Amino acid sequence: MSRTPRNKRVLGYPRMILQERDRAIVIGVYENRFLKREQIERLFFATTSACNQRLAKLYQHRLLDRLYLPVDIGSSQAVYAIDRLGAELVAGHHEVPVARINWRRKHNRVEYFFLEHTVGVAEVNVAMQLALRERDDVRLLTWKREAFIHREKVADPEEWDRKLSLIPDAFFGLEGLAGRSPKPYALTILPRISPQGVAFRYA
Repeated sequence: MSRTPRNKRVLGYPRMILQERDRAIVIGVYENRFLKREQIERLFFATTSACNQRLAKLYQHRLLDRLYLPVDIGSSQAVYAIDRLGAELVAGHHEVPVARINWRRKHNRVEYFFLEHTVGVAEVNVAMQLALRERDDVRLLTWKREAFIHREKVADPEEWDRKLSLIPDAFFGLEGLAGRSPKPYALTILPRISPQGVAFRYA
């Protein structure tokens, strides 16, 4: 049997039965806009081979779209976004029309820097979800990426009569389960992601 091309869909691809994990993957990709293959693996799979096989099916059946970050040497790891049927699944999950979920397929075609930046923001979410699985005293209340955050206007410190938009990369809330009050945070990832390039602000 010939190997399925990694960057295009094929006719007559075998049918699949959509599982609950598939729905969670599609919704997770949508909530982050883009997720790398290894990020999806860490969240949902025990092995790389199982992850690759399932993502291939989700791609071939147009639940997920597949992109590749450019590399100098070797093959690039796939990055996933939702596709047409994935958008329908997300809309059904939220019980809204597809037009309300703020998605168009053209939104999947972005500049390299933006893609890298968005994947970096998603890494904070992925790492936090994995860390919270080991905790029983705190949980994630909400995670909103930049597209779903209200734009706050603040005064320009250099021009008093001008307003600037304050738009964090993400907003999330944590709740302690031992009677502690929920805490909201705004997140900003600075260029060239590093431990010094992640900024949290208590909202």
